[in-house]
Amino acid sequence: MADRDTLTARYRAALYQVEWRGARFVLRVDAYSAELAACHAAHGVRCSVFVSAWNPRSEQQSAAANDAAHAQLLARLQHEGYRWLTASGQDPAGQWPAEQSLLVLGMPPDAAIRCGRDFNQNAILLAGADAVPRLEWISSS
Repeated sequence: MADRDTLTARYRAALYQVEWRGARFVLRVDAYSAELAACHAAHGVRCSVFVSAWNPRSEQQSAAANDAAHAQLLARLQHEGYRWLTASGQDPAGQWPAEQSLLVLGMPPDAAIRCGRDFNQNAILLAGADAVPRLEWISSS
């Protein structure tokens, strides 16, 4: 696994694409998103989290392992009553494969951090009422 500074640079450069209303919008770390603000308003939430179950600890897994982890994440969110939008994390340089992800609507930060930790992720993107996604480290890497 890369060191934290390298990972931070990769996460900050990534394109976090969200599918909504038949189109896609892109989130960037620490950048206001008018589309995210509209999405929050349309769904009646004040926060969201961008999370993936793929490639725990930034270690590439097989397609089968990633698919199984994603299915577990979906089952958990459904059980807990959350709504979500399909998303993906993209490396604009193409050095890391796209990761199937979700934008979970209305998930408070403490629950989002637990979720990311339970799926062995290094970090998640948290967005509050200001519609600015912020990188939140949840591991000790």
